[in-house]
Amino acid sequence: MIQLPNYKQGDPQWGDKIMKPSNLDMANYGCFVTSLSMMLANYAINKNPGEVCDALIKVNGFDQWGMLQHNAVDKAFPGVYFKERVYTTDDPRTNLLRMQVAVAKEEIRNLLALGQPVLLTVDAQNSDKIADHAVVAYDMTLGDDFMIHDPWYGEDVPYSKRYVNLYGYLA
Repeated sequence: MIQLPNYKQGDPQWGDKIMKPSNLDMANYGCFVTSLSMMLANYAINKNPGEVCDALIKVNGFDQWGMLQHNAVDKAFPGVYFKERVYTTDDPRTNLLRMQVAVAKEEIRNLLALGQPVLLTVDAQNSDKIADHAVVAYDMTLGDDFMIHDPWYGEDVPYSKRYVNLYGYLA
């Protein structure tokens, strides 16, 4: 099992922090940054979500909608980058090259077996067909499920207990 901190995006220490230049706060929109801070700990970069947000702001890492800019992670943390961005067939957008969900889950299991945490993009509502939440897979379970740190709740749970659609992953 990969040992990672488990942060909650709404923690009062950083929940009010704004992901500039947007006006979006970490408590409501900081799941990606919070998940990233958990993943960075696996690579001996021990920064809480507020510190990760600050580092990304310093390199103009967010756009006006609070979305992370391409290469922002590498700019804020030299040598760290996402080598893979995969979209799955669960993702309803049609303009993407997508991988079958079963294949993506097998790839995630392989990455976890190598000791690499994986950021998963999911539908927080399980109904609106929007990839609007990020969680961190850190361990395998029996079958094709994963244990995740969920930054919205600050909890460890099996993926399938809370989410249905796997829209993609970043590793």
